[in-house]
Amino acid sequence: DNDFGGIEIRVNEVPREILQIDRFKRLSITFTDSIRIPEAMGKIRIEQLVLKGKITKEEERRIFALFPDTHVFINLRSRQD
Repeated sequence: DNDFGGIEIRVNEVPREILQIDRFKRLSITFTDSIRIPEAMGKIRIEQLVLKGKITKEEERRIFALFPDTHVFINLRSRQD
């Protein structure tokens, strides 16, 4: 499998460099405070997105909607939980 592999980062906001990559097999982001995902990330093809940090239910719903074809886990919960 030649797909771009997984990346794991710990940040307070998504680095601009992430937005320049068009696909990820797995992207894991631990936020030092609140989870903040820019709308522009919705254009990136991501198979599995793992997010950790503080989040509101409203923001959680927005992120699940932003990535309809991605396996998203927010603080270990998926959209089915």
